[in-house]
Amino acid sequence: MSRLSAIEGALLLKLMTGSFRSPVSQHLVTLAIAALLDVRPAMVRLRLSCISDRQTLEFDALRPEVPFEQHLLPLEFPHIESIATAEEIRGEVQNLTVYGYEDGIVAQLVKWGDRVEIWLSESELATASFPEIVKCRGQLPHALICWGRIVPKNPQKPLHLLLSRLGKKHVGLQDIQLAEAKFIINEVWGGDLDHETMAMDQLAPAKALTFGSLEALHVLQRNCRAMGFSGLLIRESGKKNPWQWWKANAYSVRAVLMHVALGQRQIAAMTLGVWHQDTLLPIAKIIEPKGSIHTRELMDYVKNNTIEKFGPVRSLKPGLVYVLHFDAVQQAPRRKAGLALINTEIDRLVGDDPGEADALDTIWKLV
Repeated sequence: MSRLSAIEGALLLKLMTGSFRSPVSQHLVTLAIAALLDVRPAMVRLRLSCISDRQTLEFDALRPEVPFEQHLLPLEFPHIESIATAEEIRGEVQNLTVYGYEDGIVAQLVKWGDRVEIWLSESELATASFPEIVKCRGQLPHALICWGRIVPKNPQKPLHLLLSRLGKKHVGLQDIQLAEAKFIINEVWGGDLDHETMAMDQLAPAKALTFGSLEALHVLQRNCRAMGFSGLLIRESGKKNPWQWWKANAYSVRAVLMHVALGQRQIAAMTLGVWHQDTLLPIAKIIEPKGSIHTRELMDYVKNNTIEKFGPVRSLKPGLVYVLHFDAVQQAPRRKAGLALINTEIDRLVGDDPGEADALDTIWKLV
């Protein structure tokens, strides 16, 4: 201390006692470590993000050639704000990037050296569920961390074939043949990806859409179903929480109320169907319909038009017609209608003439 000036001594004392509170950005720390180790800052940023115990961390552990002895940890998943109208979009049009969004499994892909790990959340590891993606590690850069979604490589394959892998101890060739997985990259947080790498069969960037105004963006949202997207993912450049999600307009069909399940003081479930020739076929079962559906008129109708009783379930005479919204259709050979509607919701009552309900063919024509 005697060799230091007054300012130097005060600075050293604060450092020793932990009372030096001047903030230093993580970016500057990353640049300093990268300069010390003579490596690219992206490597250091990725390495730091994947190490949980930083109290005993040595600088040499940050070098690219040093292998990991623990799991490659993910970063915090981004917050995505859901919006319903163009007026809710943040930022100027010139600062927005819009991607077409297919339904998929949100995930992070982390790579270091020969190791690749896939995380579905900050605590759920799913590397073993998607071996076809892991096998591409030789074509990926040495260090990489990105987030996106896992989708079927064949758009005609249903997503549930990939979701069914998550509960399995072993995913084999048969699972891959049913539906091969593909990783769609929304954003790269660390590492370098060139265009050749991102053109791989199992790895691809999200498709950016072109537009010039909010009106044009609204047109994209109305038409994204026809383009094969379930919505738009909007990113505002230069923001800490840049992501917004604008869901595509749902499909609509008119369906007849066929069965209800009675609960305590209200209806617990409703089954609706459409016409196939002269027969009503059930297409959706709505669990706990929204509050506006529970009306005195509905309860009176159930009471006066019950044909059969099966415990709490009441089979009804065809009469009430509702507008039913849904996001997608999957083939379901075991069901009478041969299909299953995804994300169904009853919108409103539109009449009491069952002849106004749609036919089964109408649903297939919609999608």
